[in-house]
Amino acid sequence: MVQVHGNEISAKQFCVRSFARNPASNSFWNTSRGCHAWICVGALANVLMLEVSKPLNPSSSNAPHQSIAEDNGATIQGPEGGAGTSTEQWAGLATVRRHSLALKSASKEIQADKKIVIEAVKQNGLALQYASMELRADKDVVMEAARRDGEALQYASKELRADKDVVLQAVKQDGGALQDASKELQADKDVVMEAVKQNGWALQYATSHLRADKDVVMEAVRQSGPSLQFANEQLQADKDVVMGAVKQDGRALEYAESQLRADKDIVMEAVKLHGWALQYASEELQEDKGIVMEAVKRKGRALQYAGEELRADKDVVLAAVQEDVWALEDASEELQANREVVMEAVKFFARI
Repeated sequence: MVQVHGNEISAKQFCVRSFARNPASNSFWNTSRGCHAWICVGALANVLMLEVSKPLNPSSSNAPHQSIAEDNGATIQGPEGGAGTSTEQWAGLATVRRHSLALKSASKEIQADKKIVIEAVKQNGLALQYASMELRADKDVVMEAARRDGEALQYASKELRADKDVVLQAVKQDGGALQDASKELQADKDVVMEAVKQNGWALQYATSHLRADKDVVMEAVRQSGPSLQFANEQLQADKDVVMGAVKQDGRALEYAESQLRADKDIVMEAVKLHGWALQYASEELQEDKGIVMEAVKRKGRALQYAGEELRADKDVVLAAVQEDVWALEDASEELQANREVVMEAVKFFARI
């Protein structure tokens, strides 16, 4: 027991009520005694290291202290938990505000305390996994977790993973959370549209009929071109969809239907953005000097995917070597021995 202003209290209550972080000094300030001290408050309320972030009494150290209850789970009053908050609950609140995943090592009572769990998931949505089963089925708790981290949806109850409000909140924060939604909501266009707006790759978790929906797929490829791979075959052969995909990421050309990989407009857009996309172009376009020149200007080593005739074209090889000296390996033997080309390679080394 310790004495504070004539009151005899337990060491546990003294720790909870007396120490607050002083940002200026980065140490713990004893508001009762007016001195600096480093205190290790361990195993309080069966949670990990407790670092109290604010004093219970926000006024100066000279202000009157509130009455102190016995250390037997009685309630105390303070800004952290409000009136009616027990010492254990107050300590739990203070802890999860600083260490949200401390909930993992908390007692079953703390893991089932809604006020504490909400505070934990506000800091880290994934703390939901350590909450009691009852709170993982509590819509308020799960909504708060999903708002912080959509991935937390995987820890929600089956019923809440089928709740449209909850799932919408989750996919707006992380489109990939669609994988943890119910089958019914993976077939809901509103939900899927929100998911692919946030992350185009979420298209893979949509039902087949929505992967055949042009509106949904267009939204997905605008966000992530390679999500074209999850669209149905008809949309992989749709010029509007494929053009949208390659404009976002030229490598999406890999997933276009073969006829569109022979479309000069589409392939040009793809290589302008990403030279490596040349490897997915039709053989005919790999022999097209305009296409190949655009590709090697972006990525010199794309020369390896050019037709044999263009790998022996001095203009093309010079452009490739200027971008990446190692493109010389893919040039014809004749140009590998060409003085002008080799000098360009030497200039590249001089620059680096």
